Amino acid sequence: MESYLSALPRAESGFKTVSSKPDDRRLIFLQKLEHVVQQMGSNVIAVYHTINNTATNEERDEQVARMMELNNPPEERTEHMQLYMRLGGSYATVVKDLEQARNMLNMRIKFDVWSTGLNERLRNDIRENIRRIFSQLPVRRVWYYLKQVRNMALRDRSVEGSVIFDGPEDLIAGVSQAIRSEDIARLMFAVVLNQISLANHPDFELYPEINSQDLLSSLYRSKQIAFIAFSSAGSICDCGIDEIERQATDSELPQDVFNPLLIKRCYD
Repeated sequence: MESYLSALPRAESGFKTVSSKPDDRRLIFLQKLEHVVQQMGSNVIAVYHTINNTATNEERDEQVARMMELNNPPEERTEHMQLYMRLGGSYATVVKDLEQARNMLNMRIKFDVWSTGLNERLRNDIRENIRRIFSQLPVRRVWYYLKQVRNMALRDRSVEGSVIFDGPEDLIAGVSQAIRSEDIARLMFAVVLNQISLANHPDFELYPEINSQDLLSSLYRSKQIAFIAFSSAGSICDCGIDEIERQATDSELPQDVFNPLLIKRCYD
């Protein structure tokens, strides 16, 4: 053991080469071995080569985050950052979340390309499964992902506000404390997809005047109404907001009926 501890390190082969981090496993092993030998009466000193490791991406992000936290007190944070932090984010997670959101978008595009030519119902099932999986990820990443989806879908369209920074998903983020955590992503998907659908159908009348039973029946048969009213948001009795669910249930309406008047009453 003395011979091993005193042997000269060979950096080119990695023999007895350790990093500068105090928790490096090789360094800890050599220090423990040195201690055992000295306990046995030897005065040998472990010889090893130390290399200076560069910080990992995560460590750099944490360093930047600490600096930003010090330089940006709560009262000076942008509205965008406040919403992001409301969803559980921090300066330390921004870079990683943006990267993962881009990966999510790339995956979604690849599945769409791969499924080209398949039955459209099957393609929609695939999209719904992807949406369901994404909804289980940290909601702050879903938030960034949906902003990229909106940007891609509405890039050449005229919509109110900035495509990236001012979207309906921000409204959900702003009241996320009132929504069950497991439902936030689902509602974000619903409002963003509804906005894209409305932008693709500019002549669609969201609040038509219903003056006959025939018109009401035709609206219920409308695919556009069905998408906007029901889509991935599901039943109003399962909207993720306890007060609205309670009033919807107490109204004794069929649970699959979309009732915009009820929603308005809940917020009035």
